[in-house]
Amino acid sequence: MYYAWFVMHSVVWSTGHLRRQRTGGFLCFSVIPLQVVNSSERRTDLSGIFGELILGRRFLSLDEFEKSLAEFQKLSCTHYVHTYSKTIPDDRFKYAFVGFKCTFGVNRTRPGLKLKNKSSKCCNCSSSFRVVLRYSEYIIASHNMVHNHPCSRVYMQNDPWYRRLTVEEKENVEPLLQQSHSSDEIIMHVKEKYHKDITRIDVKNMKAAVNKGISSRRDIFEFLKSRGKLMEYYSDEPIRNSLTRICFATYEQMELYKQFPEVVGIDLTYNTNKGKYSLFQLLVTDNFGRGRPVLFAWTRKEFKRDVVWILECFRQIMEDTSKTESFIMDCAQAEIAAVKLTHRQAHIVLCSFHVCRAFCRKSY
Repeated sequence: MYYAWFVMHSVVWSTGHLRRQRTGGFLCFSVIPLQVVNSSERRTDLSGIFGELILGRRFLSLDEFEKSLAEFQKLSCTHYVHTYSKTIPDDRFKYAFVGFKCTFGVNRTRPGLKLKNKSSKCCNCSSSFRVVLRYSEYIIASHNMVHNHPCSRVYMQNDPWYRRLTVEEKENVEPLLQQSHSSDEIIMHVKEKYHKDITRIDVKNMKAAVNKGISSRRDIFEFLKSRGKLMEYYSDEPIRNSLTRICFATYEQMELYKQFPEVVGIDLTYNTNKGKYSLFQLLVTDNFGRGRPVLFAWTRKEFKRDVVWILECFRQIMEDTSKTESFIMDCAQAEIAAVKLTHRQAHIVLCSFHVCRAFCRKSY
């Protein structure tokens, strides 16, 4: 046991693990050394810290053992996964025996499954231990604490267990998941606030968990109606009573249009989802010269009648579109014909990019 007022982190993490405890009014620090068996093979023996925290102890419940295991994993920068067990009808203990193995020794790919260019973190680490229930107590029956890889924070920072957020952290991040569309912004926020390196897949999974309650079409439409105005169009093609057109604008988008109604741009993107619906966006330009969408619409087809329906919905949702003097669009005949029919007073301006591209195609 070494008594000190401070310990340099560089010394501690290069020579062993730091453990803090209070003894008789003094704050005591003990350095539990890591025994490196063979530096050339990068083998690490954690028998010392395992013996002090877990080995030789008797645990009166499964929760007590799991707390000690979590402390051991945090101090040793390791992660052990549950590989096999035998359950018993007892809420206090739950298992007759449990086997744990280092996460770098578990290959989660099924035998015979061929995955191209699929990297794996498995390095066949043999470190493991077995916990058994004897006389209403959990004890360690066998163990092997020799790892064939470094046990450090840098090596473990990308392990899913170290990236996992606590319940409180998830609650704090949830508003950002609902409002932000940028995965990089969420990743930087978690790294700066909680010092955890999450990935884009983690962000995707967290967003899916937040939006898990909204799964059916009815739930989605009810959610959209609570935030703005939604219009639907059902047709008998390709099947009877099928949804072929959707138009939606939030209350914020309605207010934005009322501020900048003079010029509206029409943008079309093809095949935006699995149903191959086309996305129409009606945009305005704000004081900073940025294009801001004021209405979204999805249609199965891009004919004149589809665009006419969208512009009629645009007129109904915004209540008054007479202040719109010009529509900017590409060279699509359906859009031009629809604007001439629904907004006769407005001018039609063709997008310079599409006009130049059309001339270039003709010239070559």
